[in-house]
Amino acid sequence: MDEGSDKAPRRKRVSRACDRCRSKKDKCDGIRPTCSACQASGQTCSYDPHAKKRGLPEGYVRGLEKLWALSICNIDGFEETMLSMLGTTMESAGRRGKLMSVWTDDNNSESLHETWKTSRLFSALEKMLSNSEPVPATTGKRSRNPNEDYGDGPDNQWGFRVGREMTPLGSDAPRVVGPSGLSPTAKRARLAQAPDNRGAQLSNSPHTLQLPPQTSQLLDIYFATTHSWFPIVAKHNILRASYLYANAPFSVATTSPGSGDHATLWAILSYTITQSRSDPRARPVGALSLAKEYYAVARNLIPSEKERYELGHIQALLLLTLVNMGLEDWTASWLLSGQAVRMAIAMGLGAMTDTRRSDELRQGKAVFLGCFVIDSLLSFRLSRSPAMSSNDLATVGLLEEDGLEEWNSWVDVLPPTGVAHGKNPLAEVHCLL
Repeated sequence: MDEGSDKAPRRKRVSRACDRCRSKKDKCDGIRPTCSACQASGQTCSYDPHAKKRGLPEGYVRGLEKLWALSICNIDGFEETMLSMLGTTMESAGRRGKLMSVWTDDNNSESLHETWKTSRLFSALEKMLSNSEPVPATTGKRSRNPNEDYGDGPDNQWGFRVGREMTPLGSDAPRVVGPSGLSPTAKRARLAQAPDNRGAQLSNSPHTLQLPPQTSQLLDIYFATTHSWFPIVAKHNILRASYLYANAPFSVATTSPGSGDHATLWAILSYTITQSRSDPRARPVGALSLAKEYYAVARNLIPSEKERYELGHIQALLLLTLVNMGLEDWTASWLLSGQAVRMAIAMGLGAMTDTRRSDELRQGKAVFLGCFVIDSLLSFRLSRSPAMSSNDLATVGLLEEDGLEEWNSWVDVLPPTGVAHGKNPLAEVHCLL
């Protein structure tokens, strides 16, 4: 007889171990009323009827797989972020060794396991797996194509994609794809495209634009909260540009004189509306949609590399960089910052000799220093070589700290409970007369 025929029978895993074997993590054969281990050791054997079954809950691994798949399909940039964390990309290859040391360490493994077991995500997943109530089937509706998004009707708050081969995520999609509702805490979004084709493609033809009614409030918020630490724009230039929209829509082309100030104006609106939660009635999805629209207008007012550009175009690029930084779109931030730096150098903002007026020279210095600040922050955040060095600032010097703006009174920008109205300087003068 062959030796292979004498193999011991394969041990079967029991569905439930006794209380003692469970606490001691001993092997238990599950025999009732007394298992073999307790009988051999002379211990009392008991079975708690409410104890959970041994092993993972039914469908647990499958549930994790589906959770990961939903994340890959519905969270913009999720897979790239995870691959970077695992050190599998070219940029993150140096992280692989440190990750493996954390991965194989017993103490770290216990900490990671405890973090997962105590997370709200684990609790929610466990409830989903334990929910045995069937989902009521809908009747009287057309059959859906399996490649369509689930829950994309007007009455649904959430939409889900279940395949990577489907239509790419919308440019206004933050972390979870939804046609009308977005997560209140979601920050990441793509602003590269315009919603509903409102932002015309970049061209020399004039764009007919009309400022939103909350422009005055957004400008007040910007100059009170952002301009104080990032003074790259001249307030009077922005106000002068905004007054051109006071009575009627205004047409401006990328090559029009002063188009840089208009690009900066719309960039300010986009940045401030993404940072401000001043209007309690404004839903996050509405704010993001407006920010995306204003972003597209500002971006389309920035000329191409072969056209004439102004200081305002660099200011707009820096502000759009801040928009993307706030939304954690680091690639777009890096590219826009690099474009702003090179435009500033091409305009000679950091040159020793300058024939411009004192106010233009002062503003150009502020923009050049702003390029350095943004470039440094992004380089540190992304662990990349900066486009500017401290040597570039040697011929520029520091900003004036005793100018007129330093003595202006700070304006309280907390909004009243009423609706904010746009400011019309002509109407205010008429009231005074």
